[in-house]
Amino acid sequence: MQLLFFIKKVRYMTKRLLEIANAVNKGARVADIGTDHGLVPKYLIENDIASFVLACDINLGPLQRARQYIGDTKNIEIRQSNGLSNIKMEDNIDTVIIAGMGGHLIKEILSRDFNTIKFINRLILSPQNAQNNIRKFLHSIDFKIVDEIFIKDMSKFYVIIIAERGVQSYTNEYEYEYGFLNIKTLNMDFREFISQKQSAIINILKQLEPNTTRYNELQNELEVLKCIQ
Repeated sequence: MQLLFFIKKVRYMTKRLLEIANAVNKGARVADIGTDHGLVPKYLIENDIASFVLACDINLGPLQRARQYIGDTKNIEIRQSNGLSNIKMEDNIDTVIIAGMGGHLIKEILSRDFNTIKFINRLILSPQNAQNNIRKFLHSIDFKIVDEIFIKDMSKFYVIIIAERGVQSYTNEYEYEYGFLNIKTLNMDFREFISQKQSAIINILKQLEPNTTRYNELQNELEVLKCIQ
């Protein structure tokens, strides 16, 4: 007879989620877009960081999970919303968190609800890819990147981009690709990421014919990585 073992998922704040939560200013009124289990909203309220949090998701399933986890925690409202579309003026939200999505989707959410963004003071974004597009988009809508947190969490690399209102632009394309502040700070996780990327490019170059378009592109990227490191 085959035995089946069911393992209940443990909900906890990962290193990445803790960094996101701690990027919120004290007393902020926050909208957590794509809240899933509601881990960040509950942490923000229980640790007296935010004064109010909207836990938002487009799907009812995640909202139900969030409702169960959050329970009767005060100053959290659970609301179905497609991105920022159901955020109201009277909510007085000043900070938006969008994490765990692709960069193109995050850009789409921010672009679609641009009128809402005009009243937001702080964006905390953690795109899973296309980070360069996010950085360029933020600059195009007059948000300056005031901090970036590059971390390794459970064997994966993550970037958290924190932006506030202001005019800013980067001089070089690689600063958009890897993050001006990540390059400036060069923390251990970022160094490891760059080293792994270098090794991957070197292995690909060995399989390519020299002086082809792809070969030259990767060779140029390798030179940029060497300068960063």
